[in-house]
Parts: sequence; C-alpha cells; structure tokens
Amino acid sequence: MDSVDRFLKRKQLLRDIDEGYGLPVVVDQARVDQFLASEIDVLSIQVVNQGLNKAYDFTFNVDVSDQEAKELVRVLEKDFDDQKFNALLTACRNDVLSALIGPFGLGGLVASGDNNGGNVDTIRNVREGVFATEKERIAYESRGNYNSNEYHGHPGYISKNREMTEKQEAGTLVDPHTGIKIGRDCKKNLDHTIAAVEIHDDAGRALSELDGPSLANKDSNLNVTTENINKTKKQKSMSEYLDYVDVNIAKLKSKGNLSENEQKQLCKLEQQKKNIDPEKARAIDKKARDEYNNTINNQYYKGKKFIGNAAKTSAIEGGKMGLQQALGLVFCEFFKAIFDELKDIYDNGFSKGFEDDRFLHVLKERLHRIAKRIAACWKDAFKAFGVGFISGLLSNLVTVVINMFVRTGKRMVRIIREGFYSLLQAIKMLCFPQENMTHAQAAHAATKLIAAGLTVIGGIALEQHIDNMIKAAPLLEPFADLLTTVLVGGLTGLATTFIVYAIDKLDMFNVNDKEKHGFVMGRLTADLDRMFVEGDDLIDEMTLCYP
Repeated sequence: MDSVDRFLKRKQLLRDIDEGYGLPVVVDQARVDQFLASEIDVLSIQVVNQGLNKAYDFTFNVDVSDQEAKELVRVLEKDFDDQKFNALLTACRNDVLSALIGPFGLGGLVASGDNNGGNVDTIRNVREGVFATEKERIAYESRGNYNSNEYHGHPGYISKNREMTEKQEAGTLVDPHTGIKIGRDCKKNLDHTIAAVEIHDDAGRALSELDGPSLANKDSNLNVTTENINKTKKQKSMSEYLDYVDVNIAKLKSKGNLSENEQKQLCKLEQQKKNIDPEKARAIDKKARDEYNNTINNQYYKGKKFIGNAAKTSAIEGGKMGLQQALGLVFCEFFKAIFDELKDIYDNGFSKGFEDDRFLHVLKERLHRIAKRIAACWKDAFKAFGVGFISGLLSNLVTVVINMFVRTGKRMVRIIREGFYSLLQAIKMLCFPQENMTHAQAAHAATKLIAAGLTVIGGIALEQHIDNMIKAAPLLEPFADLLTTVLVGGLTGLATTFIVYAIDKLDMFNVNDKEKHGFVMGRLTADLDRMFVEGDDLIDEMTLCYP
C-alpha cells in the first residue's frame, strides 16, 4: 500500500505541475514583450536538453503486457535459482570438507578406540567371549578349575537332599520331570538343573562376582530325579538331554543287531523317554534359568561396577565426540579460509611480486585474516562441542543398552555415535529454532540434518567394502587407509550435497516457494523504490527550473 500511495501522490503532483501550479503571476507586460521579441539562443537550449537527456530517460512506455510481467518474474526467479545453485557449490565444498575432516577424518581417529560390543562389559557379550576390558577377561580366566566338592558339599545341597530323602521314606517323593512317585527302593539323585560346572564356567556369573556354589544350590535349581535320568543327563541342559535321548534311540534302532550292553542302553533310554514329560522337564529348566539369570542381571546391572563403568565411558565418549565436532568445525573454517585466500590471490594477485618488499607484510595480513576467521568461530566451536558431548554420551549409553540384548560390532558403535549426533542436531533445530525462523523452516532444516546423518551412516557402512577393494590392489595397499578416507569422505560429502538439494527441490514444507516469492517481491519493491527516488529527483529539479 505504501508504494501505491506514493505513486498516487506523485501522479497528483505531476498533474498540478502540468496545470500550471506554482507558476508566478505576470505583472510586467513590457518585460514579457521584450522577452518574446528577443532572439532565441538555440545553443543554450541544446545544452540544457542534452543535460536532461543524459540524466533522465523520457522515452518509456507505461503500458505493460501480461507477457512482459511474466518474463520479468521469470528473470527474477532465475536469479533466485542462480543464487541457490551458487550456494549449492559452496555447500558442496563445505560438505566434502566436513566429511573428510569430521566423520571420516577425526571420526576415524575417535573410532580407533571402539571395541566390538562397546566399551562396557555386558553379561551377554562376555558369555560370547567378547570382553570390553582386559581386567574382566583376566578375572574370568583366573576363576580356577571346577571343584565338584564345593558344589555338592554346599549347605544348600545337603539340606535339600536330606529333605528329599525324608519325603522318599514317607512315600511322598515325586519326580517333577515325570510326575511319577519315586519309591523307597528306587535310587534317587538330586540334580542341578543348570549343571554346576556350567554355572562355574559362566562368564556372566563371574562378571557379576556372585558365588557359584550358592547360585547352583538355590532351591529352583535343585530338583530330584531318578539315578538313571541323572546319569544320562550329566552336565547337559534339559534341551540337550531330551535331544540326546531321541538321537541315541534312533541311532541304536538303526544298527539292527545290538550287543547286550547296547540292548540295555536302548531299553534304559526308551524307559526314560516313556516316563519323562518333555513339557514339565522344559518348564523346570526354564524356571531355574530365569531365576538364575534374573539374579545375575540384578546383581550386575544394578551394581556400582556397571553403573560406574557406564557413566565413566559415557563421559569419555562424550568428550571425544565433542572434541571431534569442535576441532572439525575449526579445521573446516581453517581450510575454507585458505581456499578463499587462494582464490583471492588468483583473482587479484598476491602483491606486486615476490620480490616486492611488501611480500612479507601482505603474507602477514593474509595469515592474520585466516587467524581472525578461526578465532571468530569459537562460539560455534563451543556449541559444537556441547552438542557433540551430549550425543557421544547418549550414544554410548544406547550402545550399552543394545549390548545387553545383542552384540554390536565396532562399525555399528560408530554408526550409533554419528547417527545420534545428527538426530540430536535435528531435535535441537526443531525445539530451539534460530531467530526469525518459522516452524516450517525449522522442520525443513531438521529434515536435511537427518538426511545428512543417514548419508554419513551409509558412508560408514560402505567404508569397509571400499577399504577391502583398495587393499586388494598390491600397489595401493600401503595407502589404503588414506585413500579410503578421502574417497569415502568425498563421496559422502557429494552425496550429502545432492540429497540436501533434492530435499530443497521436493520442498515438503513449502519453504522454498515462500523464499522465492519473498525474493521476487523484494526485488520488485527495491526497483519501485529506486524509480520513486528518481521520480522525486526529477520533480524537484523541475520545480527548481520552473518556480
């Protein structure tokens, strides 16, 4: 409305001038007649006209067709797209630098301290022979040999065995595996459902620092059965025992002619198979193992050792990730400053020449500018450290939790770390958008951050394959690590740029269209303001010339 109002006011002013507004009243007719009778100074008139023609262009047509208007908008939109493309080239350089220095440069150094299974020992991992710390490995290997007397001479075992004997003599003893009473003349055994030697050699039990004999002789793990079943089962788990019975029965029957011992063995196994209830037997085993594992898990995961190690390693990983992000930002700014100085040298020259006495002075000035740029980014570096620290801490905690259920490889640890950093950046962008940024713009920026993070994750996953391909070439093998970093980092940086550009084009939140509209309207408003200023100058000059 301001532009329209100004246009209407100027139009009225021009109309007033045209109608003679402001011209003085003629009071001396003699002087007017003298002026009209004088000779015309053609040369002076030409000089004045030439000055006006140079200052102002009076040859214009105010009629504008729809096609001309559309063409003007198209030109302005092309200018916007050109700016976007130039920004894309700059972003491409920045993304490649960031990838080379960040996740595939400094990130590789940080990842060199990663372990399969993370940095904190978990029960699941140590049972698979994967230790995060040498201390726990040594402690497990120093557990000592299995001593049967320690387990079968435990007070819990003796007390339970006495109780079972009393029930047998009273005629109330029932084998829970078969549901059949054990008679007074039948040989019974008190079986460790989870074999005592299995508990002794369990790395999870050693990690929790619980006493093996006490665990083995808990009430849920002591179950009476017949001597035949117990001697066949020995140190097997219940599933292994049931499979053993089925397999050996089938094997003996397939032989045809059996020896006397083999016939006895077959008869004994068939009797066990007939008497034992697989569902009851498996339920007993499950109950014993559930209680055993719950005891170990509660002891270890709620204990000071695990919590302390998780907190300590998370703080260390947070510091490493924070340092990676802060140094990465500083190094990126350093190399960008160098590239800008080199471009300026190419465009404008370093100085008058290398022999010039100002060479050292100019060199000092350029180095000072680079140092100033690096110093100016200390706030951003501090923020990057903060975000990196939090993401490193959280990613380590997540890795620990994951390893409680499934073992992670070294590369997966790195993927979790880098992925958490991108996710945290996106969340930060959504929850704390930059000043004057709309929610739609924040969501658009967060989408690009997540896409960039996923691209880095893809690059990490691809890194091992490319490294193997390079190492397959004998001439390249000595430089494999460097080549892998440069190649994967470069490809990841380029991929990040083009994926982000594609997201811009897709424009899910209608951000680019609004930016383009704002750009076009801004240019049109600026052109109108310029024309109004020129109009004001012309009116002022006409008013001075014809008071």
